[in-house]
Amino acid sequence: SVSTVASGANQTVGADGTFSFFNDLTVGGYLARTETPNVSGKSSSYLARAEYQPDQYGLVLEQLQVGAHFNPEVGFLRRTDFTRSYGEARFSPRPRHWKGVRQVVSTANVEYIENGAGRLESRQVNGRFQIDRENSDQLSIEGGPNYEYLSKPFAVAPGVTIPVGGYAFTDATVRYNFGQQRRVSGNVSVQAGQIGRAHV
Repeated sequence: SVSTVASGANQTVGADGTFSFFNDLTVGGYLARTETPNVSGKSSSYLARAEYQPDQYGLVLEQLQVGAHFNPEVGFLRRTDFTRSYGEARFSPRPRHWKGVRQVVSTANVEYIENGAGRLESRQVNGRFQIDRENSDQLSIEGGPNYEYLSKPFAVAPGVTIPVGGYAFTDATVRYNFGQQRRVSGNVSVQAGQIGRAHV
């Protein structure tokens, strides 16, 4: 294709794959590279993902990297020059002696994003505890501490601008979902949180 950032043609090459083992283990990812005239260095991207998901336990590990000059020219690239690392662990037993309870699901995950210079841009830590009832209702509690770095001032309203810097915030949500077998279904939730400057 004709490059939109330089004269001449842009080329993209890559390979991807997904492999399943023992019904519960999946490993996959991709490796891609672009060639743009007069642009060199940091022009590759990769994703590596491993997922182990039997019924009672679960583990997901993932890393995604996009170079500063990776330029696929197809319009689907929302962010460049970053590395995203993600991990999630799950424990989900089916208790026999909890009347009316089908499954209890506990998960914990963390997402960590750094820019190409190694600066932390985003960190999200989340824990979730969920009870699935036999009647399809669900009760869940989730929340955790998070961090975001603003590299540019952010105008949220006329005359109100959040300055450059790091910000820490926490939130927690309690939610009850009424199953669709009821005449009236839906959910009720309560959320609370706070935000402040962070020294990171």
